[in-house]
Amino acid sequence: MPLYRFTKSRIVVFILGCLVGFCVLLWITNTPCYNSATIVSYFDNKLQPCNAQTLSQETKKIAVLALIPSTATARVGQSFSVDLVVDPKGIDINAVGAKITYTTSTAHLTSNDEAMSPFPLHLTEPFAPVDFSRVVQVAPNPGVTVSSTLAQFNFIALSPGTTTITLGTSSLVLANDGFGTDVLGSLQNATVTILP
Repeated sequence: MPLYRFTKSRIVVFILGCLVGFCVLLWITNTPCYNSATIVSYFDNKLQPCNAQTLSQETKKIAVLALIPSTATARVGQSFSVDLVVDPKGIDINAVGAKITYTTSTAHLTSNDEAMSPFPLHLTEPFAPVDFSRVVQVAPNPGVTVSSTLAQFNFIALSPGTTTITLGTSSLVLANDGFGTDVLGSLQNATVTILP
């Protein structure tokens, strides 16, 4: 009888331990901002930003995501390129997500190149000649603090007019602060005039 009670108690403790462990695991997996190590998972979930954090002086929304040059000219049949550049303004960042769209009637995206990026992990979808391109890059601790070129987009001019290359409002620049705080403050798009 004493052996039975001892065994039963151990079973109860084991079950309670499993329940507590399951609850903790469920909480972590549903809290994408738990730490910077979960950046990959919530970028894969449609680039959802973290909940708003109380930003310190070091993590204010001052980073810039830009397409360079902001204005350019090309002739029909010519190739032209636009660079995606992030300027974190001194903040340690360890992830960037951007969606680039463009005017398909006047230009065609022929390729993109991320080889020059200081971010070693690229989660970008395979290149496809559609009307948008997505860039997702991650860097390990301590991240990146200086202005850096992340990718180059190569186009060919199709017809006279204006091609507007735009960064989507879902774009993110995440601080290496343990919370994945979005510190993106402004976006700079590009406009290319296509001449005959």
